[in-house]
Amino acid sequence: MKIPFLKKKIITPKNTKYNIDYVLPSKIIGWITSKDIDFEEIRLISDSITISKSKIDIERVDVFKKFGFNLNVGFILNLPTDKPSLNSKKIEISAYSKDKKYKFNLKIYQKQNIKKTSSRLLNILSSDILGLDGHFDGKANGGGSLKGWVSSFSKNAPTIWLNLTNKDSIPVRCSENYFKKEKSNKYFYDYYTEIEDIPINYSGEVWFSFDKEGIYKIPQDNLVDIETIDIDSNVINLGSKKKQTDQTNLYKKRDHSSPEIKEYWDYIISNEEFLNNIEQIIDNKKRLSIGKKFKIFKSLLLKPFM
Repeated sequence: MKIPFLKKKIITPKNTKYNIDYVLPSKIIGWITSKDIDFEEIRLISDSITISKSKIDIERVDVFKKFGFNLNVGFILNLPTDKPSLNSKKIEISAYSKDKKYKFNLKIYQKQNIKKTSSRLLNILSSDILGLDGHFDGKANGGGSLKGWVSSFSKNAPTIWLNLTNKDSIPVRCSENYFKKEKSNKYFYDYYTEIEDIPINYSGEVWFSFDKEGIYKIPQDNLVDIETIDIDSNVINLGSKKKQTDQTNLYKKRDHSSPEIKEYWDYIISNEEFLNNIEQIIDNKKRLSIGKKFKIFKSLLLKPFM
C-alpha cells in the first residue's frame, strides 16, 4: 500500500514524547503523545509500503499522569503472520496525524541511530519465531514453580528460553496440549517449570524470552527472583507433568471404586510410586550409597510377594 504524499512539517521533539514498550514476534506495543500534534495512526513501513498499521487510541493513564497532553495515546501494532517480502533494509515505525500532514518516526532505542531500529525490525520479520505471543505469569504453587503461556499459529508446541543473569539461557518446551480461544486462529500452550528442576546453582532474577539470545522478552507484570540448587538436567520438559497427572487419576479411580476392590487399587498405586521413585533416581543419575543400593535391591526382591 503506497503512502500518500506528505507535506513535510517540523514537529518539535521536546513537545513529542514516545516509547516502544515491547517488540514481540507478534506485535509492537508502545505510545506517543504530543502537545502540538494529535497523532491518530501508527504504521510499519518499508520502502514506502505499509506492512501493517493500527490506530493510536489505547488509554494510557501512566503516560497522561507524567506528561498530560492526551489520554488515549497507546497502540498495539500487529506484525504480519507470514514473513513479508522486503525490497529494502530500511524499515520504519511511523506515527501520523489525523490529516496525514505530520509524520514522526519512532526509534526502538531512543539514544541510538535510527538504523538500529531498522535492523531490529528486519531481524524479527525474517525470524522463525514471527507470530509468537505470550506472557510470563510469575510464580505459582506457593512460589515453587514458574508458569505462563505462549500462543502460536502452529500445532507444534514451541520452545521458549529461561533467562538468568550472567548465565546461559535454558530451553523450556511448552506443554504438548494446546487450547483455542473463541474467534482466534492461534493455538495456546501453557508452560510450567519447577524451580528445583533448574539445572544450576542460582540466586537472582529470572525471565523468559522467545529466542535463545534473550532479545525478545516475554512480557511479565512483575520482576521474579528465585533461588535454586544444581541438579543434572539440560532441558526442562514440561510434558513430565503428565506422570503426576496420571498418578492423581489413579487416586481418583480408587476413591470412586467399590470397597471390595479398593485394596487392589492401593496395590497398583503402591507399585506406581515405587517405579516412579526408581525412575527418578535413574533420571537424576544419583550416586547411591551401598546402604541405599541394598535397600532398593531388597525392595525389588520383596515386591512380588507383598
